[in-house]
Amino acid sequence: MKLLGEGTYGYVSSVRCNANRKTLAYKHFEEPECQSSFRELYSLSSLAHPSIIPLVGIVTNAKGIITGYLMPCASQSLMDLIRIIPPPASRSARITSMLDDIGYDATQGISYLHQNAFLHRDIKPDNILLLNGHACISDFGLATIIPEGPCLNTGEVHTAFYRAPELWDLSSSQTRYGPEVDIYALGVTLIYMYTGSSNMSQSGLL
Repeated sequence: MKLLGEGTYGYVSSVRCNANRKTLAYKHFEEPECQSSFRELYSLSSLAHPSIIPLVGIVTNAKGIITGYLMPCASQSLMDLIRIIPPPASRSARITSMLDDIGYDATQGISYLHQNAFLHRDIKPDNILLLNGHACISDFGLATIIPEGPCLNTGEVHTAFYRAPELWDLSSSQTRYGPEVDIYALGVTLIYMYTGSSNMSQSGLL
């Protein structure tokens, strides 16, 4: 196995499938029975769209406890791409077109999530994977079902830089929010992608 990335609730490594010798990505849950693990499995098993990373299989241990899941092995994340592409003034038309396609794919993925009553709540370049020339939204550990009314702030929302203004005060449990928080996070992600710069204050984006 080769480690591909680590997060709060687990890690991702590449594995070789014995049946067809195909390389897949395996996400291992540090705490298999925690809420984040259930959220992720429920979301991925409920969703099917070209811009959502597909669930290939579920992995269990000898006791039958789910320890993680398999997904296609992406070539890189959007964050990886942002780090290596030239600055805007030096980009070719081909690179600009590729970024436009990534932005379109991510937007379609978010639209599909919201149409199916899901909030992702952690949209950022690290969680957009590039798979066979297509951008896919991944990491559903903070995802939730959109209730009939607004969600109440629990503090389990978005990495700070991509957090919508209504969620800046995490101490307030009465803060209400909805799908707009994903749209805001996607907007910040696309600004980062097109400019190549993260030197933006939250107030400067308003």
